[in-house]
Amino acid sequence: MIKREGNYVLHPDSKEGVGEFFKIKEFIDEYAMNFSVFKLSRKEALKEVLIIHSEFVFMHNQGRVRALPDIKMDFRNNEVLIQESLKWAIKLIYKFCEEKPKKNNLIKPTRKEIIEFIIYCYKLDLFYNLFNSAGKGQYHIKLLDNRISFHSSSENNGFLAYNSWRQAYRERKQINDINSVDRKAIQEVHMSDFHMPEEWDLGAYTLAEFKEVSKQIDKLCTAWFINHLRENKYVVVGKYRADGLVKINHKNWWVNQLVDLTGFSTKVIESIVDDLTYVDTNNSDPCYQFFIQLKNNELALPAGFVASFVRPERNLIAYLPKKDQKLFSRLSNDCEDQQIQYIKKKLKNSGIIVISKKTKAQDKREGMDLMLLDPKSLDLLIIELKWRIPPASAREMYGTDEAINKGIKQIKKAEEWVEKNLNSILKEYLGEDYSKTVPKRISYCVVINENIGAGSGCELLDPIITVDHLLELLEHGLGHTINCLDTREHRIPQKYIKMKPLSFNISNFKFEFSGTELLGEWLDKVLEK
Repeated sequence: MIKREGNYVLHPDSKEGVGEFFKIKEFIDEYAMNFSVFKLSRKEALKEVLIIHSEFVFMHNQGRVRALPDIKMDFRNNEVLIQESLKWAIKLIYKFCEEKPKKNNLIKPTRKEIIEFIIYCYKLDLFYNLFNSAGKGQYHIKLLDNRISFHSSSENNGFLAYNSWRQAYRERKQINDINSVDRKAIQEVHMSDFHMPEEWDLGAYTLAEFKEVSKQIDKLCTAWFINHLRENKYVVVGKYRADGLVKINHKNWWVNQLVDLTGFSTKVIESIVDDLTYVDTNNSDPCYQFFIQLKNNELALPAGFVASFVRPERNLIAYLPKKDQKLFSRLSNDCEDQQIQYIKKKLKNSGIIVISKKTKAQDKREGMDLMLLDPKSLDLLIIELKWRIPPASAREMYGTDEAINKGIKQIKKAEEWVEKNLNSILKEYLGEDYSKTVPKRISYCVVINENIGAGSGCELLDPIITVDHLLELLEHGLGHTINCLDTREHRIPQKYIKMKPLSFNISNFKFEFSGTELLGEWLDKVLEK
């Protein structure tokens, strides 16, 4: 029988309680102190880690996947390693390294020791994702001596599989849309991230100005990366150094370069550079910013990482609530409006009537942000729109779940309202021409921008899809879309989803869990060639 302790659920076979689980967490956190990198000054530690990390990036771009003894690595896992390890490495260095090196420290950490530290940071991210998910009741924890197993408490792996599918689909489509096969392709991918209105006022600058600065930084990074590739055609692992990919200059140098490249005022550039600079763990995240402050306004830019992995708009949107919550709330409302305009634009010549709210009463009505009507069949799809920052961690994923759960409740309220006002709904929204017209078939769904969450609190077949998936279904008609939602064909069939056992080690502890894997037959079936 399972046992609940606070927010955590213990597996029936667990030998220990939640208290022991927290002791293990404390040990994992403190284990970081074993790494010699913390004996360096903060500046030197950041430099050494950024250089070795840039080696990971360079090798990844060469198609090489780092082998780990306890984790089966593939190209996707290698990407996660690169992205998440940097976040934790910089946070830990800021937390534990002093401005000056520790006394009597004359020995510099070896390349191997720094690699081990970076890999630890990757595993720390895996651990915290499991820890935070367990805190939401998504896992039953089993502690058997030094083995900690996380057993899924729900059957909603279909949500995670759906997110993987949509991400893979977008990436395939993006690659297909790129005509160039050289480094210019990365720039095209980089700029394709910008979907928000350029006139957005972000306080000291507009989104258009941020976009241009981001573009110029990307050009610099791409040029540096190309030169580095030319200079390092033949790499000997262990002897190769990625120093050339870590560009270190005073803030004034970066500002002057970007003023010259963009023509913007020094004030605007300084504001953008400040917002793009990681300073401390309280109000920023290195995943969301380009520059790392070393000391006294000396800024490091990991050029390979920025050129290959940074998503400017996603990062800016993720950073905004940390910077200014009121500004972010206002812009979030703008984002939902942008979703409506985007859907209208895509359906302009489809024959589908797009109905949005016009009155205060309609604006207050829950679960009815947008309606789509087929004037011939009188099929009606009622949509509750949600806009969320695409989650980058388990904690952010559960924030998406909260929004989705709210959306499900809202469309149920919409259904109640429509049932009472069925004969007048089209007249109210479309005018007298529809005074005697009644919808023949009605369906409801929640539509979100990129990621439908982990499914916490939801049923697997709840009508929740992404904006791009909605538009793909609508290409085959509104009737087809409603059929898919009503027959639950908007989810990946379970036969194409496989749960694969995964594990990793930190010190003498082994952590076991399961990952969601899409079988190749499904991807081959739905992805564009």
